[in-house]
Amino acid sequence: MLDDDRQLFLAIVEDDASYRRSLGRLCRLLGFTTSEFASGAEFLTALDSTFRRFDCLIIDKMMPWMTGLELHAILEERGMSLPAVLITGDADAQTRSSCAGAGVPCLEKPIRAETLRAVVMQTVRRHTARH
Repeated sequence: MLDDDRQLFLAIVEDDASYRRSLGRLCRLLGFTTSEFASGAEFLTALDSTFRRFDCLIIDKMMPWMTGLELHAILEERGMSLPAVLITGDADAQTRSSCAGAGVPCLEKPIRAETLRAVVMQTVRRHTARH
């Protein structure tokens, strides 16, 4: 099970620079360690060139060249099972259904701090219990 005292390391993948910085700041205030990436491709490049282990991935729904769920699918295809939370400004029924099918929680912007912390912790715990 997940040790609640262990600091989690989150990867934030968000193409909007100001929102990415803001979300990173919020996550650090919540006690998480973060690395921030402007795109799925940037994250994959960093992942391929480092031995860093991320505890959870926070991904934006819509980004140029690759959506958050496409990034998640690429990781799964590579055999890299990583807990993920999708963030979006438009959590329509299709988005929620796609997220549910991928096993990825969906949070709609703006995101409340306590909701973000709870969903990240729950997602990591659930993933840890399965693996």
